[in-house]
Amino acid sequence: MLRIKIAAFLFVSLVFFVNVRAQDSTAKSNKAKDSVINALSGKVDIILQNIKKSSEKDIEPTGIMFYDTLRKVPVYTSNGIVTTKKIVIDKVSLLFQDGYIIDIQVFSGNDVFTNTRSPITIDSKRFSSQISDFLFNKMNGDEAIILQQAVFYQPLTTFYPEDKLLILKNSHSADTLKKNVGVNTVLDLRVYTDALAALGNEPNGIFQTDVRLKQFLHRKHYRNEGSKIFQYVKINFTASKLDSKKDFVDSSSNISRTGLFQKAKINAEAQVNLFTSWLGRKTLNNYYFDFGAGFNTVKLAGLKDTSFITIPSLYMEAGITLKNSSNIGFDFYSRYTFQYSPQTDFNDQNGDVKFLRFGGEIYWNPFNDEASRVFGRINYIMGLSSKEKKNSFSQVQIGYSTLLSKVIGK
Repeated sequence: MLRIKIAAFLFVSLVFFVNVRAQDSTAKSNKAKDSVINALSGKVDIILQNIKKSSEKDIEPTGIMFYDTLRKVPVYTSNGIVTTKKIVIDKVSLLFQDGYIIDIQVFSGNDVFTNTRSPITIDSKRFSSQISDFLFNKMNGDEAIILQQAVFYQPLTTFYPEDKLLILKNSHSADTLKKNVGVNTVLDLRVYTDALAALGNEPNGIFQTDVRLKQFLHRKHYRNEGSKIFQYVKINFTASKLDSKKDFVDSSSNISRTGLFQKAKINAEAQVNLFTSWLGRKTLNNYYFDFGAGFNTVKLAGLKDTSFITIPSLYMEAGITLKNSSNIGFDFYSRYTFQYSPQTDFNDQNGDVKFLRFGGEIYWNPFNDEASRVFGRINYIMGLSSKEKKNSFSQVQIGYSTLLSKVIGK
C-alpha cells in the first residue's frame, strides 16, 4: 500500500509539473489550467499528508522463528547417518542479512552446532520437511543435527525480515521477525556537498541529491555456497546544482566528453546484478558484478544560446561492501563505461568514448536508525582516450541521508 502511495505521489507530481509548465507558456488557458492545478493540488496535499505520517515505526511482521525447549533433536554422523544420541536445545543465535541466515548457532550444553558451507534462505520452502540443512558440531566435526528438525519458521508473509542478530533461549524461545516498511526504507534519499568547492578551488558542483532504490528479485544461491546470480536490480537518480559560471559544456569543435559527465545536471541509471557472493564464509562482507545503463542531461552552450542534451551510457560495475560494525560500513567500486553522445554529431563527436570510474564511500549511522546516515564519498573519473585523459577529474563529497517524510514536511 505504501509503494502505491509513493507511485501515486510521483505520478500526480509529474502531471502537476507538466500542467504548471504549460500554464506558463500558454496565457490563453490560464483560467482552465488554474482549475486543473487546484484540483491536482488537493490530491497532492492528501498524499503528502499520508507520507508525512510515515515513520520508522511502520513495521510489518514477516514470520515467527522458534524452537521447542523440550524437543529431543536427533544427532547424525557427518555422513548423514542417524545415531542414538539426542540433544535438547538451550539457546539459538541467528544472524540475518538480505533475507538469509548468514550464521546460525544451536547451543546444547557444551555442544554448538552451526552452518559451515552456505547461508540459509528464510522462507517456508527452505524450512519444510523436504529440505535437510546439516549443522555441524564445532566441538566434534563428526556430529551434526538437521536444522529443520531443531529450529522452525512459520511465515506470515512472503517478504524477508530486516537485518539483525536474533537470540532465542528457553525463556524466550520464539520471536516474531519483522520488516521496516516506512517510506524512508523504500527510498534512500541522500544529499551531498562538494568538499573540493568547500575546502579548495575545484568546484564540480555545489551539492547533489541522490535517490536510490534496491529491489531483490529472489533468495536463491548455489548449493553449499554463498554465490548468487541476478539477485537484485538498482535504480539511482541524481540531481546536481552546479556553479552558475561552470554549469555548461562549450559546444566548440572539440567538446570535452569528460565534461559531459562532470557538468551533468540530472543522471538516471538502472543496473541489474550479474553475480554476487560473500567474502569468506559466514561474513557480512560481499562483492558483486553488475551491468547497467543510464543517461544524464547537460547544458550545451553555443554562440547565441544554450540547450540541454541527453547523454546515454552503458557500463559494467564491480564492487566490494565491507561492514566494520552494524552501523559503520565501507563501499568500494570501479566502473567501465561506454558513453555515447548522439546530439553532438558535428565533427564526428558522437561516437562511443570509454571511461573508468573509481570510487569509495564510508558511512556511519546511529544504532537502529539507518535513515540518518552520514557519508563521505570520493570518485575519480578518467577518460581512456589520450584526448580525454587530460580532462580527468575528482569528486570529494560529504553528505547525509535524511528522512523523506521530513523533506516533504519542509
